[in-house]
Amino acid sequence: MLLLHGKQGTLAFVCGLIIVSVFLSNVFRYLGGRLLARVRARVVRNVRGALFGRITELELGYFSNERKGDLISHLTNDVQEVEISVVNTLTAVFKEPLNIVGIFVLLFSMSARLTLFSLVLLPVSGALLPAYRSACAATPPSARPPWAPCSR
Repeated sequence: MLLLHGKQGTLAFVCGLIIVSVFLSNVFRYLGGRLLARVRARVVRNVRGALFGRITELELGYFSNERKGDLISHLTNDVQEVEISVVNTLTAVFKEPLNIVGIFVLLFSMSARLTLFSLVLLPVSGALLPAYRSACAATPPSARPPWAPCSR
């Protein structure tokens, strides 16, 4: 590209690419936030509705034995914890697979042979290391060579 358009053309292209990527990043962050806000509101509404239904089924004696402030505090905190866990789970479910796919696309674009080699080597080494570890643990420390300490 440098030879085709010169230094200024290449600089303009890189600057434009940065501006477009920042703009798209902010647009998708905004849209993701809007979607999560809807999901969060729906989850809170459903949990509160279920809690209200359960509380209205309780006997009146339950409310005379419990302090009202404690009950409301526990319910509020529980609803908030459920909301946070659901939103974090949904964020991870949608975000992590996209990250993994993006990383693999980047790795394959850099070097397909090295990526395939790594994908084959990692499970093999993951299977061999525990076997080495157990064999190493079975060997007494006095019988080990000095270059293989096998320390835990």
